[in-house]
Amino acid sequence: MIHSMRSVLLYLVVFLVVLTGCAREKRNSGEQEAAYTAITCIAVLPASSTVDYDGSLNYEQASILKKGVNTMDEILLAKLGRRNEVRFITIDQLYKLREYLPAESLSVARLVGNHLSCNVALETTINHYSERKGGKYSVEQPASVAFRYRLLALDSGEVLCHGEFKEEQQSVLENLMSFHKARQRGFAWVDGDELLQEGVDELFNKCSYLETN
Repeated sequence: MIHSMRSVLLYLVVFLVVLTGCAREKRNSGEQEAAYTAITCIAVLPASSTVDYDGSLNYEQASILKKGVNTMDEILLAKLGRRNEVRFITIDQLYKLREYLPAESLSVARLVGNHLSCNVALETTINHYSERKGGKYSVEQPASVAFRYRLLALDSGEVLCHGEFKEEQQSVLENLMSFHKARQRGFAWVDGDELLQEGVDELFNKCSYLETN
């Protein structure tokens, strides 16, 4: 009899815990959804670079940054291109709108968003891009990249997500804190495009609108 009563009490406690957990999960889910901006689609603008507004760069520096811009465009297309709610505008398509293009970046994003019928836009800017000089296991100069991004709600101008990434690869001996990354990279020196990809993955995975499984 006592054993039976204990069993009933145990089942009751378990039932209450499960019920409480379900209620908590639903409430958190509701709060999370309420904080989100309803997206019609995300307009992905072509990546830009400091070349666009820094006249002090020489031809070689500008060419290297241009390669970083092209690489970023390829990474964004590969990462987001299969999503139905994401639309891309090419640099050629953007130039066709040039007579309407304002100088201010939010206004440009709004113009592109209106053109693509999107209410959110993704901007990326390459600040620095440098390729690895040397091989996978011995380098004269490691790869280094720096970029930033913003995800904008076009109606309000609110920044939904943003981030900056800046890294020059270091050896484990130079920085013991880099051991985990070094192991993931097979203790090899990566190239600029790989470092840029890592940065995009790292930042976008912190943004619920951009994270991918």
